[in-house]
Amino acid sequence: MGFFVVSALHASDFVIVPVLAGSAFSVEGLSKAIDLINDIRTNSNPDLKFLRLLINQVDKRTAIAKVSIDQINKHFAPIRSSRP
Repeated sequence: MGFFVVSALHASDFVIVPVLAGSAFSVEGLSKAIDLINDIRTNSNPDLKFLRLLINQVDKRTAIAKVSIDQINKHFAPIRSSRP
């Protein structure tokens, strides 16, 4: 993550993470983003809350979009449904 993203997380109360449904790397990037959010929450900003996932560019006709959405729902459903 870049300097501006990390700085914004230090100053934020809530986070909405966009996820590209047509990318094979989206789940890996989402895991890294959630780890970063948890690290910042633990070390410097206890008020930071993971608000929601936003799945972008969904084309349900493609296999990669279906697989990505299934993986996101399988691995991150408890995080997605939590409320601040």
